[in-house]
Amino acid sequence: MAEGKTPRKGSAAGEAGTAESNIRRGGTRAVGAALSPLVRNAFRRQGFAATEVVTRWAAIVGERVARRSLPERVTFPTGKSVGGTLHIRVEGPMATELQHVEPQVIERVNAFYGYPAIANVALKQGRLPPTRRSVPKPKRVLSEDARNTLDTALAGTSNEGLRAALEALGRQVLAPNRRP
Repeated sequence: MAEGKTPRKGSAAGEAGTAESNIRRGGTRAVGAALSPLVRNAFRRQGFAATEVVTRWAAIVGERVARRSLPERVTFPTGKSVGGTLHIRVEGPMATELQHVEPQVIERVNAFYGYPAIANVALKQGRLPPTRRSVPKPKRVLSEDARNTLDTALAGTSNEGLRAALEALGRQVLAPNRRP
């Protein structure tokens, strides 16, 4: 390091992990750094001391249950931070199943918190917000005759982008409706 210069905050020689280290040149901040306090405050208003209960719901209760349920809030008895009620929105018949596995859900959430924060679960049936599909749909399988027909129809197309688009359309039109 040159003589007379001080290390920048967030650099290897300076302090790491400070709030100032998230500020970039020109005074801009990373979006994640700006949103984190806002999200944390919104979750605290709903009773979630640790925002990870919502963000890691699938890891806590399992993927199958998490797809059909969503923790909404935690309420505690006045003046206490133990023995609370976890309010969960549940979709369809998953409410009956969650009633049966309620002790395991309470145990897993308390293990996540690290202390007996939850004593009860309150289920509320309702629609969940839509989620994105994580697994892409498989391509439809063409029969040999349909593949030959499509190749023949696309033989005169020289533009690769147009050819790819027409092939995708032809695959949808010529393939049977059932998946492999």
